[in-house]
Amino acid sequence: VYIYRMTVGVESQTGRMVLVDGQAGVSAAGAASVLSGVVGGGSDRAASEVYGLLVSGAGFAPYVDSSFRVEAGMAPMELVVSSGYSGGKVADDDCAFCDLFDALHDDEEGPSPSGKAQAALEAPPAPTNLRFEAVTDSSCTVRWDAAAGATDYDVNYKPAVGGKWTNEPHRGIRLYNTIHDLDPGTEYRWAVRAENGDGPSAWVFGSNFTTLAEGPDLIAQSPSVSDVRLTPGQAFTLQVTVHNQGNEQAAATTLHYYRSNNATITAGDTKVGTDAIDTLDASATSAASISLTAPSALGIYYYGACVERKSGEMGGNNCSTGIRVIVENWVPSNGGSVTSITGLTGKTTLTAHPNPGYDFQQWTKGKGGETLSTDTTYVAEATDAQEILAHFSVNQDRGKWNVGQTYSYYTFPEGEYESFEWTFMSVADPPESLSQEGLLHYYAYQFHLVNYTKEIGLGYAGFQSNGLFRNRPQGKVINYAIWGANGGKTDGLIRPDNPESGGYQIMYPFEWIEGQAYRFELREGPSGLDARGKWWGLWVEDVATGSVAFVGELRVQTKINGRDAKMWSPHTLVFGEDLHWWRVSRGKYICSDFQPSSMAVLDVTAGANQAQPQVSYNVNSGEGYTWPNRRKTTNCHVTMFVNEQGDVQHNLGFWPDPPPNVVD
Repeated sequence: VYIYRMTVGVESQTGRMVLVDGQAGVSAAGAASVLSGVVGGGSDRAASEVYGLLVSGAGFAPYVDSSFRVEAGMAPMELVVSSGYSGGKVADDDCAFCDLFDALHDDEEGPSPSGKAQAALEAPPAPTNLRFEAVTDSSCTVRWDAAAGATDYDVNYKPAVGGKWTNEPHRGIRLYNTIHDLDPGTEYRWAVRAENGDGPSAWVFGSNFTTLAEGPDLIAQSPSVSDVRLTPGQAFTLQVTVHNQGNEQAAATTLHYYRSNNATITAGDTKVGTDAIDTLDASATSAASISLTAPSALGIYYYGACVERKSGEMGGNNCSTGIRVIVENWVPSNGGSVTSITGLTGKTTLTAHPNPGYDFQQWTKGKGGETLSTDTTYVAEATDAQEILAHFSVNQDRGKWNVGQTYSYYTFPEGEYESFEWTFMSVADPPESLSQEGLLHYYAYQFHLVNYTKEIGLGYAGFQSNGLFRNRPQGKVINYAIWGANGGKTDGLIRPDNPESGGYQIMYPFEWIEGQAYRFELREGPSGLDARGKWWGLWVEDVATGSVAFVGELRVQTKINGRDAKMWSPHTLVFGEDLHWWRVSRGKYICSDFQPSSMAVLDVTAGANQAQPQVSYNVNSGEGYTWPNRRKTTNCHVTMFVNEQGDVQHNLGFWPDPPPNVVD
């Protein structure tokens, strides 16, 4: 047993390490191999080798000391592991270094995967591209890509909450394993490592999976509203998804919509409407929505839904969480908003609500007038008319802030679609300083084939302000990719091995003009069908001039896991993405550092009959995120506008004044 103190970034921990031979003080000539780890293991080496110590794991630079040896009476050793993040994704909650700490001590959930921190100096690299498929109520198949030089792979798994790591038997170089005897309706973690005669690689973690529940199991989830800030009596739309997370068809039922004073929605809250839900197959979802009116009383409310349980369904919570809305009678500014409540004593209580990334400064009597208060709440006399202004400033705590992103959702009537059309119009391009930083904004329409998987059939197409092709900036481009595409044709740039999509990617130089509309059409391409799949073409029309550019076509297999994949799903979305997030974990930003841009999304339709979608939207402003290097950030304030026709305007970055609204 050897005492260590380990430092990873700003985290330190003292504990003890079990070395496999236990022979403190043995000379180098007689030493067996010594590897770090809790549970031991290792193989005999030539007598001439000395002790060596390597501590490694996913997401951090390894600690290597090839001359390390144990000697009688030696002092405790300090292990200092580099806090620089190496770029791999770490699926251990929000902690990039939890793998390392878990490897060297037991927590309340039991030890980490067997021998988790063990790694020989010449071990194979860790497996990559971890994924899962064929999830049932009691099993799941996990897969990974080969590691060079590996002769075997280890698979471990455990419940996401509680439980201990279990080793799943696996032999040879097969690149998958089916885990059996799982509990139904349970979320699991899993990890895999490669091995050869020199030892094992570091463990790497796949995305968590959840087994199907036994029988039908309905739940309401993912509530969203058309506007999170409302005035009294304002109309808005509440949308909820009903999901059958069981392994049998669920009978038709009723969805009940509720208003609450907190985020926990129950059947005891104020019911505001109902909806009929048809039968749902196992794992299927159904989108539902209702038009509502904001309460007349000012304040904060939460909206959600509960789906009515039917005979034969598993127990448990059938309700969604609540989404928060603010009812106020002052229009929000970019710095914040104000709510006012008039009392019975001739006084009005004003409350300031800073937007994420801003601080409240003061109340003044008119513009440039005297300061009335620096508290967020101010009680004003209501005996005569007066102008009282709230002032906000950008929070200056560098390193605390991350970019906000925008999302609009387009749900068409249930069915399969052969095409999509949408119009993008740049309201404001980002300033040149964004490109000078080597960064970009990306506004894209996202779609997926029926029966798609995480590896095949998901796609997007849209405008990038400064596309990066093989790490080289290309200026304004249309970026078009479909996951798993096995062929591509274009007059622009093409890459057969796009790391994100795992297939062909097209980047087409395209100098769009601010304020000008461009109509996109995604449908079967000129090459049609061939033995390897269906070609999907993308065309863009300049609405002002009528000129049409053929961006190119991508080919995707027509069957995925034996099921037809020749048409598009009715569930689509548009996202606005600020690529500053590439650097936020290491950079120190405040919200005013993020350059602004704005894109309008107009007239989204599907199929030859131009089906119309239900539209909802949200931003992630105010949400927190912990980066793999343990930095905690909060997303800055961003905005979106929408009109009754379902046109949506996405506004990224910092706008000192509200952006121009072209869809109102």
